[in-house]
Amino acid sequence: MRYVRGMVIDRNHPIQPQKYHCLRCEHRWVPRSGEYPRQCPKCRSAYWDRPRTHPQRRPKALGPRHEPTPRG
Repeated sequence: MRYVRGMVIDRNHPIQPQKYHCLRCEHRWVPRSGEYPRQCPKCRSAYWDRPRTHPQRRPKALGPRHEPTPRG
C-alpha cells in the first residue's frame, strides 16, 4: 500500500475514476479534473445530467419524391 494525497492506494483494489454519462447524446467520459462537469464535452449541453422531458422531434419529411423528367 502507498499513500497519494491522503488516499490509500492498494494494488489489489485499484481506484476506479468517476465516469459520467450524458443523457442527451449518450456520450460517456472520464473528466480530466476532479470537479463535477458543467457540460457534456461532446454535445456541449449544460443539461447533460437531466433526462429529456419531451421526446425528440423527428425531422419533417421533404415531401413526395419526384421522378426525373425524361429528356429527349
